Amino acid sequence: MKNLVKNAVIAFGVLLTITSFSTSETTFTDNTNLTNKGENSKKQETYQLKVGTTYNGVNSMSGSYDMGGIYATDVNTGAVYDGYITYSNGFAQLPGYFNDLPAGTYEITAYQGQGGWVGYGSTTVTLTPSSVGQDGYVNVYIPIAWVE
Repeated sequence: MKNLVKNAVIAFGVLLTITSFSTSETTFTDNTNLTNKGENSKKQETYQLKVGTTYNGVNSMSGSYDMGGIYATDVNTGAVYDGYITYSNGFAQLPGYFNDLPAGTYEITAYQGQGGWVGYGSTTVTLTPSSVGQDGYVNVYIPIAWVE
């Protein structure tokens, strides 16, 4: 009798394992298909920005500046994105860049540099397909508020 009960328990365990394996395999396949469809429908458009300065009505995408960096703040969510700039002899070399910034409206400005010789304002830009130039970038100019 003990062997009969033992064999029944083993058979039940094997049957349960096979059923679980079969069910989880089917579920995995179904979830994979749903995940792929979800990823395609949720793909978010991003933008590349090229950043310069504007001073006394003149826009510039080149030059050396006492600038500590650039950043963009999403006006709707408050999320902050740091851009990047190259430096030479302690000065920022323009243009600066933002890569893969999600669609939205941003306030873009610069950190004051180490010397404190230049003060920067900010500019607001809404990223849309029509704002992209022929070179693939959205050009943005940060205003220089004052210079010492």
